[in-house]
Amino acid sequence: HAKTKQILMANTFRLLFSVIAGYFLIMTFGVIGAAITFTVSFSINAGYQLFITKKIIKIRLKELLPWKDIFIIFGFTILPSILLIGINQLKFHVYVNILLALFIFPPIVFIFVAKSGYMRYFDFIKLPRQMRFIKLWRET
Repeated sequence: HAKTKQILMANTFRLLFSVIAGYFLIMTFGVIGAAITFTVSFSINAGYQLFITKKIIKIRLKELLPWKDIFIIFGFTILPSILLIGINQLKFHVYVNILLALFIFPPIVFIFVAKSGYMRYFDFIKLPRQMRFIKLWRET
C-alpha cells in the first residue's frame, strides 16, 4: 500500500544493513559489535522515518521536535553519567556499582530538573488519581 511503502523500505534497509554490518562487526568485536550494529541501524531507520514524516506532514524539523528541551535534558544527564563512569573505574563489585548508580544518578538528575524549572511539567503528579487523566486529556 502506498501509505506504508516508506515504512517497508526503511525496515528492509535496516534488515539488510543489520545482517551485513552485523556479520562483520560481531565477528570482529563480539557483543560490542552487536551493540554497534543495533545502534547504527536503529538510528538510520529512525532518522529516515523522521525525514519521511517531516516531508509528509510538511513541517520543518525544528517544529517537529523540541530540540531545546532535548539538549537541556541531555545536559542534565551528562554530569551524573561522567560521575558514574568515574565510580565504575574504581573496580567495585558489579552489584555495588549498580547500587551506587541507583542512588547517585536519579537524585542528581532530579535536582538539576527541579532547579531548572522543568518540574512544572510534573505538577499533575500531585493531583488525585482520577484527575490526572482529565488534566492530561485536556492538554492534548
